[in-house]
Amino acid sequence: MSPILFADGQRKAENFLGAQVLAFDIDENLAIEEAIERLKRQATAGIVSTTRSHRKPKNGKVQDRFRVVMLLESFVKSAKDYRSTWESF
Repeated sequence: MSPILFADGQRKAENFLGAQVLAFDIDENLAIEEAIERLKRQATAGIVSTTRSHRKPKNGKVQDRFRVVMLLESFVKSAKDYRSTWESF
């Protein structure tokens, strides 16, 4: 299941139809506390939840591993706009 609508149900950039929710996994380079602070600073409704591999060794590193789910202010119809929103987090 995906928070993004795709044409023909196929998860490809060219099939992007839109999304109201932004969801992504963080496996490195960001602490869970910082993700929570970013949501607060942006005054964005969201959920931060650890994954099964949270704080477990992976490739010799023990790091926070979690998922961020954010409700977007409006329905995003462009794959480019969706990606830029995701990258700005």
